Amino acid sequence: MLRFGIGLGHGPDGEKAAREALRAERRSVRRPDLTLAFGSIHLDQKAVHRVLAGEADGRRLLGGSSYKEVTNAVVTEGTVAVLSLDLGGAPVRFSQAVVGEPLRTGATLAKGLGGESLDRPLALYFGSVATGRDKESLGEMRRRLGPVPVFGGMTCGDYDLGMGHPDFWTNFQYGERLTRNAARAALFALPDGADAAFAFEHGWDPVGPMFTITRSSGGRVYEVDGVPVLSYYRRLLGDVHDRDFFSLMIQRFGFAIESADGRSTFKMPVSVDMRGKSVELYPVEELQGKRARLTLASRHGLLAGARTAAQRCLKALGRPADLVLSVSCCSRGAILNSRLGRELEEVRSVFGRDTP
Repeated sequence: MLRFGIGLGHGPDGEKAAREALRAERRSVRRPDLTLAFGSIHLDQKAVHRVLAGEADGRRLLGGSSYKEVTNAVVTEGTVAVLSLDLGGAPVRFSQAVVGEPLRTGATLAKGLGGESLDRPLALYFGSVATGRDKESLGEMRRRLGPVPVFGGMTCGDYDLGMGHPDFWTNFQYGERLTRNAARAALFALPDGADAAFAFEHGWDPVGPMFTITRSSGGRVYEVDGVPVLSYYRRLLGDVHDRDFFSLMIQRFGFAIESADGRSTFKMPVSVDMRGKSVELYPVEELQGKRARLTLASRHGLLAGARTAAQRCLKALGRPADLVLSVSCCSRGAILNSRLGRELEEVRSVFGRDTP
């Protein structure tokens, strides 16, 4: 049987916020097998982690710094959110690796999670916004573990600084130790009577014609259809803006990369090099010669994407959900702005307002 507790603590004192969150979730689960925790990047991360690792057992802790926190209290900032899981005695394994060469990172995580095969396994993964090559790490981890579904995300820095600011990339991961460049995963068997379903959607809408990426290096793009990529963007944004404007605005125009099976994968612009005349896209992969098109983020599209993801997830589950885990990109918050809570409302309208 699966049991869980949710707690939310409010800042500005990180230590007090973490204790408040733990007190609330402990009302439901006294001895959790796994704890997920997310603390606002605006709080003292050392103080938050000191309490979490000390009182929630850092060996069984996942999570890290966040830009906004999502709970039944809708979307908050400057808070600590904690989810504790009692898995009814099901085995749980934890693993951690330094984020570096992606295949090595994935292999290290898989080794730590390995062992006897589990019945209906499920993995959780939270890593650092460091290299952008998490897709490769996850692929290697899953290749070694077998067909294990994985859910998770990346810990976040201070998005308000802008992705061109070096401190944007300062983010933290929770575990036995507080880290800044690590990936951490947990693997467990679903308890009897518990099922899981997954879905995702971004809600970016395609704009403009297909083009070919004609000059790139890894995830850094210099030319599309033989045109400098910044000139291509200037057709949409104008030609009088500085780097800060571009760093903000191009995040509304991602790349949808066409794959061999006819589907597309979404790439997010994360930095602009005005001197080198290039744009870097995450997640990172070799983009030379790939076909793509620009996609536009709008409030309407993002909200529709959140609703569609929830609908697909509920349909796959086939029955009302007892618990929903939701991870949303920090860039969506900047676009939704004052209507950020609407994203969660769209999700709750599908699962029901009483669903945690």
